[in-house]
Amino acid sequence: MVLLTPPKYTVINPNPTNVDVVMNFSMMDMAKWVGATAVSLPYGYAAGIRPKIPVQSMCTAGLIGFSAGYLLAYQQSWGRLVGRVPN
Repeated sequence: MVLLTPPKYTVINPNPTNVDVVMNFSMMDMAKWVGATAVSLPYGYAAGIRPKIPVQSMCTAGLIGFSAGYLLAYQQSWGRLVGRVPN
């Protein structure tokens, strides 16, 4: 990926692998991941009550929340490693 501006913060790893990024998850990243999953489950259940599919919609919303939380945590961790986000 080509970034046109130099990083504002200290670069820890200029070319991190997926393992490097996941191993760099902080407790706040984990909290965002778990929080997004936890918020999406009851929302999905409530959204499925009217069409009488609460369990299916809860599982779908949970999967979406899980994925969104993981991607948010991954983005923050990657940003810290390459100097785009403060450590």
